[in-house]
Amino acid sequence: MATPENSNGWKRRPSQSDMPLRYEVNRAGPKGHAPAIILSHDVEGAYIHYYRGRSQKCLPENCESCEANIERRWRGYLIVADARTRETSMMEVTAAAMPDIDRYFREHRTLRGALIETRRIPPKANGRLVSKLTESAYDMASYNKAPPLRKLLMKLWGLHDADQENPDVMRKIRLAATDPEAKSA
Repeated sequence: MATPENSNGWKRRPSQSDMPLRYEVNRAGPKGHAPAIILSHDVEGAYIHYYRGRSQKCLPENCESCEANIERRWRGYLIVADARTRETSMMEVTAAAMPDIDRYFREHRTLRGALIETRRIPPKANGRLVSKLTESAYDMASYNKAPPLRKLLMKLWGLHDADQENPDVMRKIRLAATDPEAKSA
């Protein structure tokens, strides 16, 4: 539904970018995550910093956290549904959990539908997080398609895709696609 803005700047509804994030970030506790069904096709990962009380994506240029010498760590994210309650969330995994995730992806060419179980070794808050993926017997047709994970993460970290929001860049891309003699942007 369109949300037209009148001449005084009033809007009947918020824009999609103003809507709250609907997925809770599910970080592993001392025992790991509850068993979950993966709804994402693959992991979306990034290097992040924990700085000023929250996680922030490490930026390739002008990274405030890097300049403050804050350690960065790789984290991967998946959209999952709790195997018992079907509640959806965004699961965070560490690099140590990736070997089994990569193995499963190579064998099945997707993670969607896999049952993921994680645990910490030793079972403490900062123990190494390992994963175990198995084929699930769940009917995936009854689960929603996973939303675009990168867009959710960008919203979570307060980032925006400059190319998508810059009308001049988008105009040049459309022009290049329709005019073979157009100069590149």
